[in-house]
Amino acid sequence: MIKYAAGVGATIGVNAATRVVWRGGQYRPVVLTARDDHGVGQKIGSATSVSGYYATTALGLTYNASYGPFDLAWCRVSHAQTGISVSGGSGHTLRHLQVINCDQGLVTSSVSAYAVRNGLFQG
Repeated sequence: MIKYAAGVGATIGVNAATRVVWRGGQYRPVVLTARDDHGVGQKIGSATSVSGYYATTALGLTYNASYGPFDLAWCRVSHAQTGISVSGGSGHTLRHLQVINCDQGLVTSSVSAYAVRNGLFQG
């Protein structure tokens, strides 16, 4: 679980020099959310509600041919301007994905093919 502070313009970027192994599962997804989201994880801060967006891009994925396409599974993203961005490559798969309370759920750039399987998007 990663919680973003309010108003800092935070982004987690996975770039050409990084390989990510997701450890999420059916009942324990990787969660990226607002610090003030007390519905998941440990309570941080004293705010009683979530207001606005807490991350610029919660998760930015940039393709690297050395590692092949992204296979992201069991992930929940909320309270970001852009939930997930994918840049470059083809054959990416996003599975068992929840993107909620984001201005833009999924943004792609220079991606020729990708699949979303079992995705929930709610604005």
